[in-house]
Amino acid sequence: SQYMFNMFSINPAYAGSRQSASGVLLYRDQWVGMRGSPKVQSFSFHTPVTAKRTAFGLNMVKDHLGPSRKLGIFGTYAYHLPMPVGKLSMSLRGGVYRYRLFSDRLDFKESSDPAGDVDNIFMIPAFDFGLYYYTQSFYAGISALHLTNDQSGFKNDDYVFTGILRQFIAVAGKAFVLSDYLVFKPSCNLRYASGQPLNADLNM
Repeated sequence: SQYMFNMFSINPAYAGSRQSASGVLLYRDQWVGMRGSPKVQSFSFHTPVTAKRTAFGLNMVKDHLGPSRKLGIFGTYAYHLPMPVGKLSMSLRGGVYRYRLFSDRLDFKESSDPAGDVDNIFMIPAFDFGLYYYTQSFYAGISALHLTNDQSGFKNDDYVFTGILRQFIAVAGKAFVLSDYLVFKPSCNLRYASGQPLNADLNM
């Protein structure tokens, strides 16, 4: 929901598009006061390499949701190709998630449920790919996140713990200069993950 403030978090090809070093620190706390409420902390930094078309970046994210904790660290490489109008950036990001599930915070119908005995810490590799086209006033991008679509944990006929789902994201936006002091910037974000309905955000 805060992608417009940190495009780099959902598309690695955004790295270097600001033409200068850029860092973003975000904290989000939903449903304040409720036990197990979602909390997200993220830090991202990216910078172009002087006199070259390449850029590098770093992402760190910490996610709390109910009985689960997720910590991720990623590095990014991007290449910017000049076009007749604007530039096209191509990028690959790689890193690892440390996923922890606190089974003692779950209530099972049966105390003998084997899911309660699962090894609760998983290291999950993750790789992302992105394309990002941009001009002075327009941008559009597509990205494929969590390409490994990793499933980790306890598995039997009744239970599968899915660690990280593969996700596809498309974004686009344009800035309209209305005056010297006012810019109108509508944008959209379409997201799809395996087994989940299409999600759309429209913003202005």
